[in-house]
Amino acid sequence: MNLTITEHMGKAYSEWKLNQDKEPVSEIEKKYQELLETLSPEQEEVITEYCNAIFSSGADIEEFFYRL
Repeated sequence: MNLTITEHMGKAYSEWKLNQDKEPVSEIEKKYQELLETLSPEQEEVITEYCNAIFSSGADIEEFFYRL
């Protein structure tokens, strides 16, 4: 039963991921890179660490619910 659920979730996620619009992410990435170019190295490091912390906390929550 668990294997069936896991396979279904994996397939559903793959289909969902393929249907995501990647253009907005590319535009956001471009603007983010432009912003970083205007910052000092110290400011860039702070912003990068902050973004990494946000992504890591979100990944931990997603992993928790996935495993649940």
